[in-house]
Amino acid sequence: MFGWDFDSLAGQDKVRVLSIKPVFPSQNMDNISRIVRSYISDLLDQVNDAIEEIGAERVVIDSVSLVQMFIQDEYMSRVALSSLMNNLREAGVTAVLVGSIPETSEGLSKEGIIEYLVDTVILLEFVPVAEDYNRTLKIRKMRRTDHETDIFPFEVTADGLEIHEAYESL
Repeated sequence: MFGWDFDSLAGQDKVRVLSIKPVFPSQNMDNISRIVRSYISDLLDQVNDAIEEIGAERVVIDSVSLVQMFIQDEYMSRVALSSLMNNLREAGVTAVLVGSIPETSEGLSKEGIIEYLVDTVILLEFVPVAEDYNRTLKIRKMRRTDHETDIFPFEVTADGLEIHEAYESL
């Protein structure tokens, strides 16, 4: 995609893709808190190791929604996400966290915590226009910045994202 050869980039230590698949034991769910804490610790260790090994300056987590889904307990989910964000800040990397929200949601994240932990929230949506749908981008939050508040249509092309002029105010 976009002319990127991930295998070549990985071979040059310019990119690292981690696949973190949590596994719950089918029995002995009495130790759920210990299991979740172990998962969080393993997740942070793997991310830290990858950052150090390739000297990463940017990290993409796709998707925080999966982390939240795995950790059913709301408190533990918040602890995990807060720990992850603190870890990424301490590592000095720019982090992009991808998440999903239900279309009917008025919040900016599924659990209502991410938007407080991050500096920027960019909302990507499908918006009905006439008889079609357009992809749109809106900066919902950007700390310490006087940012645009308009809604911008965009396209995903072979060259990447093409962001177009903002829609006129409705």
